[in-house]
Parts: sequence; structure tokens; C-alpha cells
Amino acid sequence: MSDQQMWSTLAPGADSLRLREELEARYAPGPYYHHLMATHHPCWLLSNHRKQWLTPRLERFGLASRFEKVLVSDELQAAKPSLESFKPVIEIMRSNRVTFVDDNVQNVDAARRFGVDAVLADEGIDWSAIAA
Repeated sequence: MSDQQMWSTLAPGADSLRLREELEARYAPGPYYHHLMATHHPCWLLSNHRKQWLTPRLERFGLASRFEKVLVSDELQAAKPSLESFKPVIEIMRSNRVTFVDDNVQNVDAARRFGVDAVLADEGIDWSAIAA
């Protein structure tokens, strides 16, 4: 679905450019941004997103170069919490220690079912334990 089709479906008759600008103005670094930027451990991003929307935001907030790999649901043709979305993570686990961190309990539970060490990113998360 193109951007125009999406906006036409979500808000028939509205100015899609204005809607897009308003949405863009709402984006900001997330609550765990500083933890991600402070760690020197290799990081991958597994996102239920569209690459054409995600990449500019990663660049805007200085995150594009932070990730060794960015896995996006539209390219994977699968979204978390499906097994298909986790296959690249499971593959990298063959040769590397992996800790999956997500703010959605369903995604964390799915990762654990698939044998991935997973942590829920909530107020009680111990970032130092993940980096160890």
C-alpha cells in the first residue's frame, strides 16, 4: 500500500501531506534511547515497520549507524511475534550470544518460546545485566 493509499483509507478527504507532517512532528527518541546509545555491544533491530518509514527516523535520531543489521517486517514479509520474523535472530544465535529486548510482552513471550533469551523493556529493566 502506498502512503497516499494509506492516508486516503485512514482519513478520506484529508490532506495527506499535512497528516504526514503532523505524524512526523510527533516522533521522538524512545525512553530507552540513551541505553542503546551507551552500550558498545553489537545491536540489531527487529521492527514491525515499513523500511521506507523507519530508515529516515533512524537517520534523524542518529540511530542508523548504531545497528549492525536492521530487520524490518515489510522486507521479512513477517511481523513479530511470528516465528518467521524471528528466524534471522535464531540464525545469528548459532554463533553469537543474543538477548532480545522488546517492550511488548507478546513479542518477548514468543521469542522465549523460540529459544531466544528475551527481556521485557519496562520500568524495572536492568540494562547492566543485559550488557554483561
